[in-house]
Amino acid sequence: MLLSDEKLESFRTALRPLTLVIYTSSLLLDVMNSTGVTFILPRVAEEYHLPYTEATWMLSAYALTFGAFLLVVGRLGDVVGHKEVYILGLTLFSVFSALAAGVNTAVGLFVVRAFQGAFAAMTVPSAYALVSISYTGRAREMALSMLGMGIATGSTVGIIVGGAVTKLEVGYRLLFWISFALSIVFALLSAILVPPTPRNLALFRRIDFFGTFLITASILLIVLGLSEGPTDWQAARALSPLLVGIAMLAAFITYENIFLRRTSPSTEALIPPRVWTFKNFAALVPVTALMYGTCFMMLLVGSQFLVNVQGKPALTAAIQYLPFAIAPLIAMPILGALYSKINPKWTIMMGEILAIAGCILFSRNDERTHYWSYSFPGLILISLGVACFFVNFLNLAVASAPLPDQGLVAGIMQSAAQVSVAIFYAISGSFIDKATPQTILSDYRNAFYCATAAAAAALVITAFLIHAPSRDESTHEAVPSATQQETEQEMEQDPALH
Repeated sequence: MLLSDEKLESFRTALRPLTLVIYTSSLLLDVMNSTGVTFILPRVAEEYHLPYTEATWMLSAYALTFGAFLLVVGRLGDVVGHKEVYILGLTLFSVFSALAAGVNTAVGLFVVRAFQGAFAAMTVPSAYALVSISYTGRAREMALSMLGMGIATGSTVGIIVGGAVTKLEVGYRLLFWISFALSIVFALLSAILVPPTPRNLALFRRIDFFGTFLITASILLIVLGLSEGPTDWQAARALSPLLVGIAMLAAFITYENIFLRRTSPSTEALIPPRVWTFKNFAALVPVTALMYGTCFMMLLVGSQFLVNVQGKPALTAAIQYLPFAIAPLIAMPILGALYSKINPKWTIMMGEILAIAGCILFSRNDERTHYWSYSFPGLILISLGVACFFVNFLNLAVASAPLPDQGLVAGIMQSAAQVSVAIFYAISGSFIDKATPQTILSDYRNAFYCATAAAAAALVITAFLIHAPSRDESTHEAVPSATQQETEQEMEQDPALH
């Protein structure tokens, strides 16, 4: 070894802030590969001679596998170690980013994007779990807020790069080459700087593999059906996967909550029933899905409105959309510092109100409206609303969860968010695809109203079903859950599992 264990640990401790930057930057990559692609879709459609709804598979394929595999890889991290899963995810993400840059067919690009989304999913729950392991108390709250900043930063970088590459000869491929380079650097730094993480190999024999198959397949099929819906909702290729996916989701719920508990009580459910007893968690899942849907629907439909309705070049639209990403970068550090000083429920509600106001303002645009009249103030309000939510939602979700369950909670929240993004992309496509020169303005406005309704629904749920955490909950040191204690006892009794 180049360094003794003691010196290596000292080196890692000294550079722990850099480790947090790496975790945050990996989330930046995930979001950049969504927001950046939003602005290059017209060029992809033109290059491969595709209708716009088919080109959106660049987004849907990524979001689909990202959301479907979050829960699975979160549990994998619990078994083999979150460091190993995190580094493997970054490494494979870099490989498929390079493949996305090199592939020359539309189908090949969509397939590679699906793999890219699956491996991006490996980094998210592990990043949150690594933060929960590395930090405690107030430091953990600030670290989780930093991860929220990674989302906002990724939006900024994605908008800039996505808009810029439309004017370059290399085109959309530059976005993927950047992703390749950054993910390789982050993987190498993580291998050196991230300390070893616990492994619960005893958990492997208790994993619910059949439930894992059911939930993964159901999410894939539901999102597939919703993505095909905008083309023809009555077509078999839309209805068949949608109906089968819903049936498999119902089977998953029945299997895990009734059959599994009766026939194999020692098997750990993929989504253990106990998580729904954690304070605010059951309400935060739909709120998270709705707010992510609002955010990314406004990003996709709003940016295309500037291009398709107001006739602006893609680069101009990207520049004019920068306030959507820059405002949270300014607001989130301030909001993070105020987390324990201001009731997070009220901050989230304020964010939802701002998002509603911003969506309504943006919807007042028409073909000739000046940018500063409605677009700019609307984007500022939406982005500030999203910032209020991103800083608080995960802290609030994990506040009452035991440490071993915090990675699971983060995985469920992010899975709900990404599946929602894929669903709202499909809904967005249904508005954009049917637009004609005569109806284009009203169709886009209907999409904005849909985003407004989603934020309003989130506001209602927050107001009535979310409760502010006590001071003890917001600063407590999480204790092992009963499941974790049982696992540790098994490992002590069976050394071969270590």
